[in-house]
Amino acid sequence: MLYTSTIRYKGPGKILDITVKNKHPFGYAFAPTWSMVMDYKKYKDEESYITLYNAILRLSNTKSKLEQLSKMCHEQDVVLVCFCRAENFCHRFLLAQHLVKNYQVAYVGEV
Repeated sequence: MLYTSTIRYKGPGKILDITVKNKHPFGYAFAPTWSMVMDYKKYKDEESYITLYNAILRLSNTKSKLEQLSKMCHEQDVVLVCFCRAENFCHRFLLAQHLVKNYQVAYVGEV
């Protein structure tokens, strides 16, 4: 099953940091670019951000990691974490929606 949370989450499940600051290649594959983050902070343009983030998810190296992440979610609880507050627009929710729609992952919600 799949959950989402803020970077401060320390509970159960496989925690996957998907921030642009993350240096681990697996989690970093799902991170937005620095320019996306800075442009969103400046302009609050969700539509452009979604378009750019979906382009990241369509990259061939990201697709193979999406398949791996999907498999992980079917085998164990996975928690996607980043710096955004739960009530804010965030790429962790976009990634969760993508996994539900395209990989039949069960998204439980924010923890």
